[in-house]
Amino acid sequence: MKSSNVLTDLYKGQWAITFDAYRYMYTLSKDILKGKDLKVNFKAKNLIDFYDENNDPVKPNVDGFIEIPEGSTAVVNMIGPLVSYGNWWFYGADEIVAKLDKLDRNPNIKAILIYMDGPGGAVGAISPFVTFGAKRNKKKPLGIVFEEMCSAHLYSGWGLQPDFVWAANNISATAGSLGVMVSWLDDQKYLEMIGLEKIAIYPDESKDKSLPVRLALEGKYDLIKTEMLSPLAIRFQNDMIRLNPDLKSKESGVLTGKVFYAEDAVKVGFAQKIGSFEEAFQYINVLSELNHYKSNV
Repeated sequence: MKSSNVLTDLYKGQWAITFDAYRYMYTLSKDILKGKDLKVNFKAKNLIDFYDENNDPVKPNVDGFIEIPEGSTAVVNMIGPLVSYGNWWFYGADEIVAKLDKLDRNPNIKAILIYMDGPGGAVGAISPFVTFGAKRNKKKPLGIVFEEMCSAHLYSGWGLQPDFVWAANNISATAGSLGVMVSWLDDQKYLEMIGLEKIAIYPDESKDKSLPVRLALEGKYDLIKTEMLSPLAIRFQNDMIRLNPDLKSKESGVLTGKVFYAEDAVKVGFAQKIGSFEEAFQYINVLSELNHYKSNV
């Protein structure tokens, strides 16, 4: 069942996400795990919108298919929390990166602009973006304009090795929250309340199996920090420094999870400037024309 894919991320429990979004996801995850019907009434925005060489929207034909003309620009909407696998309520990293790969290889697509508005998500969702960024066609411009670019979105966005990263406005746009966390649903008290006791038995040969989590359930968090969280956090920090040479990594809060509003995000290097979606769209088309000119000189 496709919707069960989201349970994989929930059970794995490692997240790079802002705290406010975590609280929202925690509530939803509890309902999913309890088997409740979720009444999420919204119409999702298209994952990809296409614009022709005149910057007019490309509309489906009479059969509902989109024929992408030569010289088109693709706008990819990365909105909402990131999860590793696609499901009925979120596009997964597997789906988004597969689409990016097709856009990258499509000769009719001259540029890719990503509109990002997300608080982060599952740690497992990051790697596909980093892998794609390392191999993508660097002659085809790829830019990012964001409303929110935090945690896993920050890592994934810079992992794409974009030509530019802009904050969409100087009022509400934010970037940062560079860090990781782990979460799980502890049902021990609930089981005790209904008269059940959970018993887990490990042989001497498996004494280290799930040890960080077992100790954490006892309120002992040192091992889960050193073995699970700290290595991820350090990798996140090192990759951001590697992927973004302009990052002011020594500035207070940059590597330790602070969220910055647009102007400060530019100062510390999470974004290069503040510019609207429309300005970013025009700019990426200029980059495309410049690349085309260089290729033909």
